[in-house]
Amino acid sequence: MNSSAGRPQFVIVVDDDTVFRGVMCESLERHGFAVRAAENGLVAKAIFDTCPADCLLIISDAQMPVMDGITLLSHIKQSNQLTKLILMTGLTDAVIEKKALDFGVDEILPKPFLASTLLEMIARCLDRDPSCVRSRSPDLKLTKITGKQHPQPLKRGA
Repeated sequence: MNSSAGRPQFVIVVDDDTVFRGVMCESLERHGFAVRAAENGLVAKAIFDTCPADCLLIISDAQMPVMDGITLLSHIKQSNQLTKLILMTGLTDAVIEKKALDFGVDEILPKPFLASTLLEMIARCLDRDPSCVRSRSPDLKLTKITGKQHPQPLKRGA
């Protein structure tokens, strides 16, 4: 995918958990997305600000040090109404969800989640056929185990 200026478009993945961020980036790259990673909202904002027209989508955790996901996504929507936004959260906080939706977040993704759920949400955000981005590999559950997040294969039907 290229922007109108001919540059490749990309997705930014923002999460302060290094392992979780890495797994998400690898999964998206396997499905044909150019991905840039950021460990907090401030780093993601700097990436976005270098070429906002080329950023298709930002997938950000809600709670992070330095700059949280809500603050980041609010800045993004003010800068570029075309960039799609997905907010990930491990909390079921109606106040955070309402604030995020008020700022223009396109989707809220509760953690933990299956890779297929993320891919279907991305397809909805980008108005694509989900089969274009669906995984052919077994579903991975992005889950927290002993304080670290990493993939864990799920059995079909589980």
